[in-house]
Amino acid sequence: MKTGVVGRDGARLTVFVGVVLFACVCLRARAQDERLRLIRAARLSGQTVEGRILQRLEGDVLFRQGRATMSCEQALRDEAAGTVVFIGRVRIDTGRRRLYAARVAYNEFSRVEEAEGHPVVYDSTRRLAAERLTYFEPEERALASGRVILADTARFTTLTCGRLEYFRATGYGVATDSPRLVKTDSTGGDSLVLLGDKMEVFDAGARALVTDSVTLSKGRLLVSCGRAEYFDDEQKVVLTASPHGVYGQDHLRGTTMEVFLNGQAVRTIVVQGEALITSPSDSLNPEARVNRLTGQRVTIQLVEEQVREMTIEEQATSLYHVVEEGEFKGVNLISGDRILLYLEDGKLRRVRIESAPGKTSGVFYPPRLEGSIPAGNGQGTRRATG
Repeated sequence: MKTGVVGRDGARLTVFVGVVLFACVCLRARAQDERLRLIRAARLSGQTVEGRILQRLEGDVLFRQGRATMSCEQALRDEAAGTVVFIGRVRIDTGRRRLYAARVAYNEFSRVEEAEGHPVVYDSTRRLAAERLTYFEPEERALASGRVILADTARFTTLTCGRLEYFRATGYGVATDSPRLVKTDSTGGDSLVLLGDKMEVFDAGARALVTDSVTLSKGRLLVSCGRAEYFDDEQKVVLTASPHGVYGQDHLRGTTMEVFLNGQAVRTIVVQGEALITSPSDSLNPEARVNRLTGQRVTIQLVEEQVREMTIEEQATSLYHVVEEGEFKGVNLISGDRILLYLEDGKLRRVRIESAPGKTSGVFYPPRLEGSIPAGNGQGTRRATG
């Protein structure tokens, strides 16, 4: 009876050993299949360099490793070390992405490609070019340096920088050394430009986070700040960390600034948190008198790059200099919960105040009383002397 039990255990052990041996054979066969294999070459010769035997292959050279193919004009291969240098019109195609370069040093064990000579990686609608590029196939990660360009033809976005670490599968990248993101329209015109010391891109430009010494430029709009986040699908840029914007001769300040696009034109600018908007009352003499808008939120609506409507909310004040045919007539100072200004050709045409009873005020100061405007409201306004 005891012998029977041992027999059953022995049979189980035999089956287990057989399975292990079969798995080892399969793994060995797979490992051999995953090694770099020469498919063709017009000429094959050998040479010894520093005690190593190298294969020299020339003319329509083609290698394969797994699903990847590597073609070139020449190749120097150290089969024992698992290294090869592809030279001349190099193309590496994995099925997911393609690499082109003049020269690529390749390690078949680590699957690392070190490319130079105008290397370019194509991935669906994305194109990554640089002076030098190292691609880590297992991680699908690229390190690019020297005149780096990452372009997405579907989104019309182009990132340029001096150094980029890029993950192909997710489209995430970290750019340093003067990163610059440009968004154009389908015709290649009317660009939105974002600059900074460091830039992170997501999905190759669907979203971008820019930090330190940030600058946004778009048409007549120029904004500087410490942090900006760009959302391509929402056509929006959120600027924080002391944003200061200039639109034409208008200056915009607040704790947060949001810029909304319509196609490629600026549609809306929203300034929040102790918002301050200043503009010269006389464009020919911008230092003379300054119009001021203050509130916790200011919304600026634009049509064809012209300000058409401005809404000031929460502790809203408007100080506006009335100038008719070049002659200064006085100052309007109004306050309320919500002030709406309607403009045409850069001129104020209509004002509407929305406020709770008792919270609205409006005072007109003629030229001779310009100096009596209360401090704070009149800051930045020239004082009359007579």
